[in-house]
Amino acid sequence: MLGPPVNLPKWLEENSHLLQPPVNNYCVYNEGFTIMVLDTSSPRKPSFKKQLKIHVYTHLIKYPLTKDSQIVGGPNARTDYHINTTPEYFYQHKGAMLLKVVDDDGVFRDIPIREGDMFLLPPDTPHNPVRFAGTVGV
Repeated sequence: MLGPPVNLPKWLEENSHLLQPPVNNYCVYNEGFTIMVLDTSSPRKPSFKKQLKIHVYTHLIKYPLTKDSQIVGGPNARTDYHINTTPEYFYQHKGAMLLKVVDDDGVFRDIPIREGDMFLLPPDTPHNPVRFAGTVGV
């Protein structure tokens, strides 16, 4: 069964109370079957495990194209870097955020994502999304 489109401004008006710390997110779409498993045995580089608090999420997907979208409010209280085995899409609806990443060479970088910007993070990239007060992203 197909659900209706989500009107983001209306959804935010009615549901902003759901975007609370520490992570500040709410799953809007979760189609297919997804299980997220914490796996600390396969970080991208062994040294990352010692340098960072890393969570590696392994997706076991029933359908090849699983859609999982979340609306995220700020500020958040996350300080960990985590890894998703799939690409991660960022769209900044209101305000700006900072995406802290560790690139392929092991270099720590900050990627600012401003209001109206979208960004696709490649799979297996250690990252820490930093969200500020009064901001909203997808």
